[in-house]
Amino acid sequence: MNHQLLPLPGKANQLHQNSLSTAYSHYKLPFLSDQPDKHGRKMIVFPCKTCNTKIHHPTYNTSPTNLSKHVANCLKQLQEVNDTTKLAALGISGTGLIFLILQAPQLCAIWCTNKARPFSALGKEAHENILHPAVIKNMLRQKAVSHDIARLYTLVQESIIESLKNHEGAIYLGLDAWQLPNGFDYLGTVIYFLVWDGTSNV
Repeated sequence: MNHQLLPLPGKANQLHQNSLSTAYSHYKLPFLSDQPDKHGRKMIVFPCKTCNTKIHHPTYNTSPTNLSKHVANCLKQLQEVNDTTKLAALGISGTGLIFLILQAPQLCAIWCTNKARPFSALGKEAHENILHPAVIKNMLRQKAVSHDIARLYTLVQESIIESLKNHEGAIYLGLDAWQLPNGFDYLGTVIYFLVWDGTSNV
């Protein structure tokens, strides 16, 4: 695509210069693109001042709707980044991960399993108050989280079984059983074994 500034249709240039719509003030000086529209005409490119995304606009379309839509999304993302920066300044680390939507289910599952919290705790007001809006928006139902926790346990078990299969030497097994006030019985299992890295280190 040729980004060289080319003469613009008078109306488009005037709209940008006069900023008749507030949307135009969020864009740099527009230029003509070699990319044609569905009618084979060259399109006008509006580079966003915030994220530098280039919005292609048909020359025959004088409505700034698509430009306004991008501005709204861009400003929303900028606000989320600013909020994350403020959290980081307070010493809260790892906030960048919350923008990875696929990690929201894993975060919920780990939150439940770390302290043996019940699935019913998910979605409660006290729980949502400590979560980022991106996580709340993508939070799964309790049954889905329960399924994810079962998968996590299975993966951990498979990993432990595989490491024990490959181990050579003695293995020490420690067991401890206890009962909680709610009547649930637990059996704790601890496995000890030495790992030699080929040097004098164990």
